Amino acid sequence: MALDYSLTTREVIFAYLFGPPRLISRQEAMRFHDALCKALRVDDLLFKYQPVELPKPQGRGFACLFERKEGMGGFSVTLEYSGIPAQPLRLLMSYTHPASMPHASEWFDEAAAAFFGGTVDPPTWQRVVAEVRLRAQCSTKSRDGLAFLRHHVLKLPEPWVRSLGQPLFFASAKIELAPSNAGDDPLALPRRELLIEVLREDPTSIYMELMSNWSAFPDPAGPVHALNIAQLRSILDKPSAYVDEASNYLARSVSELQKVTHE
Repeated sequence: MALDYSLTTREVIFAYLFGPPRLISRQEAMRFHDALCKALRVDDLLFKYQPVELPKPQGRGFACLFERKEGMGGFSVTLEYSGIPAQPLRLLMSYTHPASMPHASEWFDEAAAAFFGGTVDPPTWQRVVAEVRLRAQCSTKSRDGLAFLRHHVLKLPEPWVRSLGQPLFFASAKIELAPSNAGDDPLALPRRELLIEVLREDPTSIYMELMSNWSAFPDPAGPVHALNIAQLRSILDKPSAYVDEASNYLARSVSELQKVTHE
């Protein structure tokens, strides 16, 4: 029931949260659209802008979408702000069924550079969170994703499984890792969530989703300590650096899982 070590990427998602929070007008968003088309060397990038009106005394928000279809997948960039003064802006990029991970990373880098390079004032935005989400699938040698989850990941007792009722057709496992002090490496030890479950549209395989989150500030769910400015994590790297780190982590996770299934 071993894994057939062949990860297939379904979607790559990357996001920055940044400030200071403010409204970005339609005209500014159009300038970003022009810069984005130039950076990506495309002229068919869909543009949508939607203002968000909030009850007073709160401010105004917006959401704009830049999108390009590619066969079964495509590339999109969402720039948005809720309008709530305490909330940051978000630059969210997604590539569904990319030709390759390097290609997705390159477009993420180009899109981020088009925005943070000064297209929209102020040119000195402060990034406070970077997050990567990878969605992938992996086949099993036994052609049975449920059996793989039951016997190798969850290791559920057979009598208990039978007591639940039949037929059992789906199983899922989720692992969460808290962030740790990054030390001298701002990419080290982010908060992670790893989901492993039967691929619903193809039960012979498993579905894997990894979320890696780098925050400039300590985890609010963790122990409360006095804030040490020197221990804040810097969010300065290009999207490709975060995507590569998450991709390598997921590959290592699958490789280690493959090892134990052969024992």
